[in-house]
Amino acid sequence: MPAVRHDIRGSVPWPASLYLDASVLMGAYKVGMGGGDSREKAAAAFLAGIPGHCEAWTSLLAIEETCWAALKRPLRDAANKRHLSIPDLKRRHPPDYTQAYAIGRGRTAPLMAFLKGLSISLREPSAPASRQEQARRAACFLVRQMMNTYELEMADLFHIAFAKLDGTNAIATLDKGYLDVDGLEVFTVP
Repeated sequence: MPAVRHDIRGSVPWPASLYLDASVLMGAYKVGMGGGDSREKAAAAFLAGIPGHCEAWTSLLAIEETCWAALKRPLRDAANKRHLSIPDLKRRHPPDYTQAYAIGRGRTAPLMAFLKGLSISLREPSAPASRQEQARRAACFLVRQMMNTYELEMADLFHIAFAKLDGTNAIATLDKGYLDVDGLEVFTVP
């Protein structure tokens, strides 16, 4: 059964549990900082409407992805200006690297404050302490299965595995690749 798409710009049937992908979190953050395109503005409005409708949650992986994007963008821009990779920028032009890194670090503090202010929980696939290793193996097994079926980035496959292991089939994302995954409810902007 192909994925069911729900347009987050309108009224949606709220699931009991909703996993938030890093793209939705980053999009809403950009809007909060005064930027963002129409898709990101729709994501911000959608996140604002979640409280009271469903349990929204995300994983440590999504938080890490979001923070890394905020930190890495200034480094990538500085490296691109000199036609270098980020490691080469650090080696050959330390002042440029240091300045870009400081800009990125300056963005992570407001980002973390923004993420803490959202009405979402942070969790990984639930398992008792004695079964944590089994949960990790189950996530890796699901990812390996999906790698052969879907053309998604590795992080996206782990997002899907975390959601499925928790019993959640609903994912909010701005990535279009999730629409190819069988059995998901994808909350997105077409």
